[in-house]
Amino acid sequence: MGNLIFKIEEIKNNKGLKINIKPELSLFSDSLTQYSKLKDLTTDCVFSIGASSIMLEAEVEADIELTCSLCLKKFDKKIKETIEEFYDINNEEIDLKEILSETLSMMEPMRPVCSKDCHNDLIEKYSAKHAMQSQFSKLKDCKFK
Repeated sequence: MGNLIFKIEEIKNNKGLKINIKPELSLFSDSLTQYSKLKDLTTDCVFSIGASSIMLEAEVEADIELTCSLCLKKFDKKIKETIEEFYDINNEEIDLKEILSETLSMMEPMRPVCSKDCHNDLIEKYSAKHAMQSQFSKLKDCKFK
C-alpha cells in the first residue's frame, strides 16, 4: 500500500524521486463504471526537478475485470498507460490520487469485448436458421391480367 501524497520539499532535497506505488484499490472505487472492477493497480513514478516545476513521469498498470458489451461475459484485461504531469515547484505537496483516478477512467474501454470472435459467435448463435420469408412473397404466386 502506497501513500499518494508527496512533499515537494523532500523531492527537491533528494534531487528527484523514483518510487513504485501500489495504492489501496478502494481509493479508486468511483473511477470506473459499474460494469468494471479494479483488481490490481501499480504505478512506477519518477519525479524530476526543473527550474520552475516538478515533472512526474508515471507508468500506470491496472488489472480490470470488465463485462463484454456484446455477450455480457466477465473477463480480465491488463491495461497500461504512461502519464506526464507538471507541478508548480512552489506548492507544498503533490497528491497523485486525482491524476491516477482520471487516468483509470480514461483507460477503461468504452465498449469492452471479450474476444475478437465474440461478435461472430453471437451472429451464428442467434441468427435465424432459415431465411426469414418476406411478407410479400405470396404476391409472386398472384397472376395479374
